[in-house]
Amino acid sequence: MPIDIIALLQGKPYTVGTIATLRAHDITSDETLYIALEQVGSHPERDEAVCSACYDLGQYLEVDRLVRLLPRAIIVGDPQSAYVATQSLGRLADVRVIEPLMQVILNPLLDSGIRERALDGLEECSRETALPLMHRLMLDESQPSGLRGRALEISRQVAWLDDYVSLLDAPEAEIRFWACFALTCIADNEITAAREQLDELACWDDAIPPNWGWSVGREALLPLAHAYHGASIAGVIWVISPRLEYSSLNRSLMIENGERGWHRDLSRVPQPTLRIDPEWLREQMVTRWPKAEFDVYQPRPRTYALNWRLRVNNMLLHGGLHVDGYTVVLYLTNDHAAYRFAAWYRGQVTDTPLYLTRWADESTELLPGMTAWDIHTSIEERDAARRRLWPVSDEG
Repeated sequence: MPIDIIALLQGKPYTVGTIATLRAHDITSDETLYIALEQVGSHPERDEAVCSACYDLGQYLEVDRLVRLLPRAIIVGDPQSAYVATQSLGRLADVRVIEPLMQVILNPLLDSGIRERALDGLEECSRETALPLMHRLMLDESQPSGLRGRALEISRQVAWLDDYVSLLDAPEAEIRFWACFALTCIADNEITAAREQLDELACWDDAIPPNWGWSVGREALLPLAHAYHGASIAGVIWVISPRLEYSSLNRSLMIENGERGWHRDLSRVPQPTLRIDPEWLREQMVTRWPKAEFDVYQPRPRTYALNWRLRVNNMLLHGGLHVDGYTVVLYLTNDHAAYRFAAWYRGQVTDTPLYLTRWADESTELLPGMTAWDIHTSIEERDAARRRLWPVSDEG
């Protein structure tokens, strides 16, 4: 009995264009879908729609036929169709896809992004199979940095600590970036051995990896804090800065340039003129928090011109003024401590825009006169609006 693939696609997120293209090519049943899949390579728009349908409907289709046809689509399809075909193959999460996914990952002629998606699929299907390959890839300097970085990102292996530390010295910014992230993922364990190298990166490494939105140095801030505190404080980083940070900085760098489409223009990274005197900041903090302690990170990190520990309404807050002179870094477990400190700091630094950014998230502008509650409300409203834009998956 033929399957009505159009009916199944109705109501799924982002399938309106796929449905229109399939109908335009008379692809309305599973059998016509398989035939079109065999013909991938001749019509990019149709090919992408066919591969997208396989992604959305894999649970309704014949796995044996998809395992046979999708790898060919990856090889002969245009880049976008091949990318979607790779995602579709990985999403099947069946032992039969292990071998074809391995072939895609190890094929040096394929685009790095396609190989990365194949690694994702293999990891979801059989992490036991994927781990040794990840280890090999991340250490192989002949492999594309994107693929090596993806292996670092999803590995999360305490036993590989020494390898992660060694890759902090890699010449490629992308590898240093993901080595920092890998150390963050195992921070419940002892990563003190990485402290000196993380301090060096957090202090000076302004390189922004391709396809990412912030510097190696920003990525190093969280594992550096973990390296000092260990598992005793399972905190998160907040940054106060006169510029947008993290994902907001990323968006601000995106420009459209004709045939190149959207890309990041790293020449647009702002260089703030704000410079905070460490002694002045110490004096202001002692006035507000007489019990504040300074130079509590030992050995003293080069990253911070001043570092401290204090309690904000009985909430512990570690922090530091970065040596760049304009970035204040907070490390804490209670977000409201960040809001209270940020409101106070906004009252001290009044002559420049300021933004508060949770690690790897969006920036929130600190407007003059904002209270801690105002900051909390602004972030809650932003997050509520963001959640309304997220599609609901089949899994809920």
